[in-house]
Amino acid sequence: EEHECHPDEFLVLEPDSVVTDIPWNFGSPTPQWRMDDTVSFSSENTKYSSSSITNIPATGTSATSDLKLHFFVPDKATISCMVLIDIHMPFESLVVFVNGSPRNEYNEAIDGWVKVLTGFTAGGNTGMFRVP
Repeated sequence: EEHECHPDEFLVLEPDSVVTDIPWNFGSPTPQWRMDDTVSFSSENTKYSSSSITNIPATGTSATSDLKLHFFVPDKATISCMVLIDIHMPFESLVVFVNGSPRNEYNEAIDGWVKVLTGFTAGGNTGMFRVP
């Protein structure tokens, strides 16, 4: 799904941005994700935030939980984040999209934290985590 954004909608990302400092779009009109202070990667590594973001399970046929961020990077860049993947097929997966194209897909639970890496082109971009 393509989204045309006005340049003012893009956040200029700085290296080592922290999850609590980023204006995530948790879903609209009803939030589909939320901040969670009970689970974080920081217990293993103090470089990271003491919070995490978790999806709110979607209800209904073909419902999804989407977490989006519109951001600007001056040069091509790679973004990384640590995720806990606790999904169960055939009904759930985690898909990471960049500018409407799927980049990473996870179809089963993984023990422990996993680093997700994906690249972006210079300019305005939209990143999205989706749990269908």
